[in-house]
Amino acid sequence: SRSENQLLTDVCSLYEASIILSANPVVAEDVQDLISSLKMKEKIFSREPYYLGFYYRAMGDLLKLLEKYQEAAKMYENAVAIHLKERYLYELGHDWYLCASVHSLAGNRKSALEAIEMALKYDRAAENTFAIASDYEAYGRILLKNLPSQEEKDSAVKALNWASAIYDSGGYPARSEECRNAAAAVN
Repeated sequence: SRSENQLLTDVCSLYEASIILSANPVVAEDVQDLISSLKMKEKIFSREPYYLGFYYRAMGDLLKLLEKYQEAAKMYENAVAIHLKERYLYELGHDWYLCASVHSLAGNRKSALEAIEMALKYDRAAENTFAIASDYEAYGRILLKNLPSQEEKDSAVKALNWASAIYDSGGYPARSEECRNAAAAVN
């Protein structure tokens, strides 16, 4: 409220949306109100690419909660376009990871796998250890959805074990163990 910069004041609404999204349980009416409120500020965010990308990501998160997966994917793809143009390498992996998650939730395995491969590409380029491990974990879990073939199961086990090794090397033993257990449970 002390800022004379309207953009920074409006950026606070993006952080507010993130805080509300972390609440349990999230109320659908609150999500709809946030979407309406943020839509009115899109033009303000368009003056600063970083925040416009953050806006699209927040909108994707909100739409994901409402199970509007195609709309959410479009928002994440908008964030990808901005972050790619502006060369925000670290953000690109996260955008693609989120895009993969909504494709997976929508039951679109092919698009989910393509998106997680893009996440992995950018997270490797950014040398983001935790994100790389998360990408391999997601890849394995996506492969295990919807009656996988034996080849898909084998690939999933390999991805989960690789995620486990990366988590170990990055100092995330609990996540490593989760991946090892998931790989061991595949039959």
